[in-house]
Amino acid sequence: LAARAANNDNASSTNTTQQPQPIPRIHNWQLLTPTEWSYCRFSKQPKPPRSHYDHVTKSLVLNMDHYCPWMFNCVGYFNYRYFVNFLFFTTTGLFYGAM
Repeated sequence: LAARAANNDNASSTNTTQQPQPIPRIHNWQLLTPTEWSYCRFSKQPKPPRSHYDHVTKSLVLNMDHYCPWMFNCVGYFNYRYFVNFLFFTTTGLFYGAM
């Protein structure tokens, strides 16, 4: 009876010990505020806030929205109006052709 109680004590102590949880990895970009500049490791240049490196054109794009395969470039801050014009004239042309 005493051996059985000792086995229960050992079993309960091994079940209650838990493995330590791993520390979550914090990336350096998670520590930046929205107005801080960082460093782009691909272009080796200072990287403004809200900019992204485009691997197709091999450049930093300020305020990158998306990559447009029809215009063959990234839609960003300096060419957003050209993309909206492209969409407008394409839609207008489609409606004109449908009439």
